[in-house]
Amino acid sequence: MLLLGTGPDGHVGCLFPDSAEIKASRAGKVVLAGNDARADGDFVAISLDVMNAAKCVIVSAAGAGRAEMVAKALAGNFGPFDCPAGLVEAEEETLWFTDKESIAVFDEFADIEDEDELEEE
Repeated sequence: MLLLGTGPDGHVGCLFPDSAEIKASRAGKVVLAGNDARADGDFVAISLDVMNAAKCVIVSAAGAGRAEMVAKALAGNFGPFDCPAGLVEAEEETLWFTDKESIAVFDEFADIEDEDELEEE
């Protein structure tokens, strides 16, 4: 089991959007060393490969500041490397821990999709 934190920009752990570390995904690396101002300098992070190899991953995303990111990540509405949190997919189960504020935009999106489906019927 792995517990991961996120940021409003879509980073997870120390894997930041469009960074060399997230672009190293699927390269078979376990640990990545990096330097990024968004992480206050030097860091060591586990790779997305390791995150996705866990049987169960809990992704934590709370607060209104993460609402746009949560909606983008859960809807799959992002480019190849611009929302690392949305790329987390555990072997068996990926759980997102959110609160009312962080899930609000996704809920609105889901409500619109539900209305569109009803209109099509």
